[in-house]
Amino acid sequence: MLFRSTSVKPLSPKPVGFQGVQPACKGAHFEAITPVFIIIEWAYDLQTAGQIDELRARLPEWTQSISGSYELQATTRPNVTEQECKVMTQKLFEDRFHFKSHWDTVTGRVYEMVVARGGFKMPPADPNDPDSNLNVTINGRPWHPPADFPVWQGTTMDDMAVRLSGNSDRIPVINKTGIQGKFKLKLTYSGGTGLNDAFADPDLIRAAEQQLGLRLQEARGPVAHFVVDSIEKPDAN
Repeated sequence: MLFRSTSVKPLSPKPVGFQGVQPACKGAHFEAITPVFIIIEWAYDLQTAGQIDELRARLPEWTQSISGSYELQATTRPNVTEQECKVMTQKLFEDRFHFKSHWDTVTGRVYEMVVARGGFKMPPADPNDPDSNLNVTINGRPWHPPADFPVWQGTTMDDMAVRLSGNSDRIPVINKTGIQGKFKLKLTYSGGTGLNDAFADPDLIRAAEQQLGLRLQEARGPVAHFVVDSIEKPDAN
C-alpha cells in the first residue's frame, strides 16, 4: 500500500516556538510538519526511551532541528488505519529520504514488571469520566497531554511497561504482571535533568512500587535495537 500522491518540501520559516503538525492520516489526507526524527519515531513505532535515544544518536543533526524539518503531504484512500498510515509513511521515507534501517535484538539488561508485595493499587479506568483516568505529576508540575491527544480511556499494563522504560537508566521494561484491562494512572515522581533537591517525590521506579503496586526486578531478556543504516535529504517537490 502506497500514498497516491506525495509532496515533500523543506519547512518554510516559522515563528519561534513552532510546535509542528504531528504525523497523522485523516480522511484521505496525510500530513506531517515537524522534525524528521519525530516522524520516524512515529512511523516505526519506537516507544521506549532507550530506542528513541538510540535513534537520535544515530541520525544526523538536520533531522532533529526545526531548520531541518520538512512538510510532508500525501493523499490516500479514505479512512486508513493508523498502522496502514505508518506503513505508507515508512515506504515514503524509503523512497524519498533513501532511509534504510533494521531491527537488531540482543540479550541484555531488562526490568520485569511484576505486582509488588503490597498488592496492585491501580483502580479500574472510568469510561464515564475519562478526565479522571490520567493524573501524572513530574518534578512538582502536572503533566498535560497535547491539545490534540486522544481521550485517555485508561492505562494497560503494556502501556505502563513502555512508560516505565523511561527510567533514568533507560532499561527496557517487560510486562510480567498478567493483569488485563485498563486502569487509572495517578503517579507523582521526580526525574530527568535538572532535578531540584527540593522535590521530595521518589524517582520513577520507587514511585511505581509505592503508588501503583508495580515492582521492577532486574533480569536478562531480549532488548530490541532500532538501527539506522542511512538517510539522505530528499529532493523537494
